[in-house]
Amino acid sequence: MIDRRAVKQMFRPLNKPERTRKQVETINTPPDYPRAIRWRMKLSESLQKDRKGSWNYFGAPLSTIENQLNFRIRKEIKQRLTRAENGKKVMVLDYGCGNARALSELKAEFGGRIFTTGTILKKPNPKELEKTKTPLFHDAVDRIIEGDFLTTRVPGKYDLIFSHYGPAIHGQAPVSAIEKAITMLKPGGVAAIHFLKSHLGFGEELNAMLIQNGISPKDYRLVGNEVIIITKPVRKLP
Repeated sequence: MIDRRAVKQMFRPLNKPERTRKQVETINTPPDYPRAIRWRMKLSESLQKDRKGSWNYFGAPLSTIENQLNFRIRKEIKQRLTRAENGKKVMVLDYGCGNARALSELKAEFGGRIFTTGTILKKPNPKELEKTKTPLFHDAVDRIIEGDFLTTRVPGKYDLIFSHYGPAIHGQAPVSAIEKAITMLKPGGVAAIHFLKSHLGFGEELNAMLIQNGISPKDYRLVGNEVIIITKPVRKLP
């Protein structure tokens, strides 16, 4: 039996107002908690942010996203542009784009040579926007699509998909979120997706899904337990 009072004391911040027990359990989930409890806490935290609309204001710069994904997005786009035929645009999707800061940086650098799409759960909450004082960059992006990633149609196929603290982190079906990203890739396209395998414990489900979608071990790599980078195979004609 876990001593919740001991947990509360263990994670109490120094020289700061004491959090409630519910807040402590949500933010500082002890590693020895049963997996199901950890998942419920993570989901509860996500739903609270969804209600506030605060996911829309996550605004990490592109350099931070590249470092945390261990994937050089700019470099990947440059390489694809050199191989693009007849000036064809490189299609880029950030699912769970927050305030779209990263996409706006890419658009500023590459201009009309890329087509950028971002997905958000819901439109910004004006009160939350004023509270967080985080600027929105949606107008700098070619297309913003609102709605749940799993159920909302996102048109087109993409050369590059990335997700930093997106639906595979705070959604209710992380493996399904990764699978949808795979289906939206062009053959030869790449997806770099941030997730929490260590927290959610869905390794077997993830492996089964990859196999079902024709993704072999040589087509993907894991960066720790938090990022998966997938290259969709190009099918060879018989």
